[in-house]
Amino acid sequence: MLSSYWLSAVISYVLESSIELAIVYLVVKAVMWLKGLHGPSTKSRFLLLALVIPVVISPGVHLIFPWVDRLAISMQIEEALPILNGLRSWEHLAAPFMVIAFILLSGYNLLAGLAVSLRETRTDAKQGWAVSRREQKIVERLAKRFALPHQPLLIVSRRRPATAYSFGWWRPIITLGSECLSSLKADEIEAILAHELAHFKRGDNWRLLLAKTCRNLMFFNPMAYLVYAEFSEACEQSADDLALLVTHEPLALASGLLKFCRMENMHKVPSGSMGFLRRNNQLGCRILRLVNYCEDQELVVASNTLFYSLAITLAVVLSLI
Repeated sequence: MLSSYWLSAVISYVLESSIELAIVYLVVKAVMWLKGLHGPSTKSRFLLLALVIPVVISPGVHLIFPWVDRLAISMQIEEALPILNGLRSWEHLAAPFMVIAFILLSGYNLLAGLAVSLRETRTDAKQGWAVSRREQKIVERLAKRFALPHQPLLIVSRRRPATAYSFGWWRPIITLGSECLSSLKADEIEAILAHELAHFKRGDNWRLLLAKTCRNLMFFNPMAYLVYAEFSEACEQSADDLALLVTHEPLALASGLLKFCRMENMHKVPSGSMGFLRRNNQLGCRILRLVNYCEDQELVVASNTLFYSLAITLAVVLSLI
């Protein structure tokens, strides 16, 4: 009997989370289109809702406020059709299960990121090259411009000579491959370092942790992977824009992207980090934006009132459907 309940719970979660993901995504895209919100920073915030609401907020509402179930339209329909009564068992079984699974998976991803930080720091401190005074000055200058609370740690890696990525939850740690130092010019190195620090300034490591956890909990839904990919691309473009507000060198970042693509093509970025070039299919779009870059290109920015109002409205409405 218990197995049948869990089977009903799983089926109900798959169906409802898929429907909610589609609804939130369409509503978010419609709101951004109507309000003229086309900037990547705004886009990344709103796309995160499409991943978080079906996995965290909606089950959480049902778990914390069980009386909401009786107000749901679908509950009224099920009371009229007794054969459908079993399909709503997920509020009592799947909702607590999804919340626990989310906490466990988030904890795993967080610990994986911490493990990467410790491993990379210790290993590259022993095997890596010493950071030259030039790169150290660049990092210190960028840290002041970004107003970072902690001084970033720069590691030059021999184990991954053609990669650049950042990790660290409280203190930014940037690993730059030894091949990058010999292949890139000084302004290109500064552009790459600024891009990685921009990820930390924006909190992309935390956003990526949340988005990746929600995506993994909807592993059965191909749309979740598409939304995650769009979210990831928006984060990369947002980091580009924030970096350029500090360096004012879009062409240096574009040329660094091209050179970096040739070097990074055969190297894998560790889990729990933000790579400089996460997907090669983003390359053309990012370079085109950089070539045509202007500092005022994100003219319309969504207010926090609009963002939180939309999030609360979607959570309440989907709980009552």
